[in-house]
Amino acid sequence: MNKANQEMTMMYWSLKAVIGFVAFALVMSASTAFADQAYLEFHGGSFDTADSGYVNMIGDEPASTGPGVVLGFEPAAIDGLRLIALYGSDHFNENRFARELTVEWGRQRVMAGADYRLAVIGDRVKPMARLAFGYAYQSLGLEAESREYRDTNHGLIGTAAGGLEATIFDSSQADTGILSHLSFGVNLLFGYSWQTEASFDSMQSQDAPEEPDDDDPWRRADYDAGSMHLHGMTINFGLMMQYQF
Repeated sequence: MNKANQEMTMMYWSLKAVIGFVAFALVMSASTAFADQAYLEFHGGSFDTADSGYVNMIGDEPASTGPGVVLGFEPAAIDGLRLIALYGSDHFNENRFARELTVEWGRQRVMAGADYRLAVIGDRVKPMARLAFGYAYQSLGLEAESREYRDTNHGLIGTAAGGLEATIFDSSQADTGILSHLSFGVNLLFGYSWQTEASFDSMQSQDAPEEPDDDDPWRRADYDAGSMHLHGMTINFGLMMQYQF
């Protein structure tokens, strides 16, 4: 099986597992009494790695930032547990060598996992842990001397984080109306992310025609940009909303 087929197979089964998890969660929440709260979170965060392949391609400031969204539900049968599905992205754009080289890197992540919170400080501020695992898609673009090369890669990713969750407004503060079902809060998580190695050894020219012609008779060789094996620290700040049925 060649590299492209392996990547497509990995992507297929990763997405199928995440979609299956979300579908199971929705069925459970709709057909049983175990899930009594829906959860929505928007967050922003940063990822910092010392991986030599990443640093060599990106430059001296290897921190990337990006947004994310989390959907989940909380089963009343297990206090403190929240099952989640997560989508997030990272992006970095850097000019190097006096703008002779432009590097653009991006990553999208689809993950499934769980949060667990302990009411040891109080009902409004809780220590929190998050574990998630899923699929990651990366793209890398290089441009130099008006020539552009691009390549993509598929892989698996996992993350573990811990921090605090704080409720700012609780549904118990409203007697009637929609606010009697809603709670709002924030969280701050510090963690570690790990991902399978991504190879960018066959970056293809974006400028050459598919086949040489009279106007452009030269074939473009693939460019070998090496590989990245991303592990590093993450920081996420989230705004959350919960709806109690």
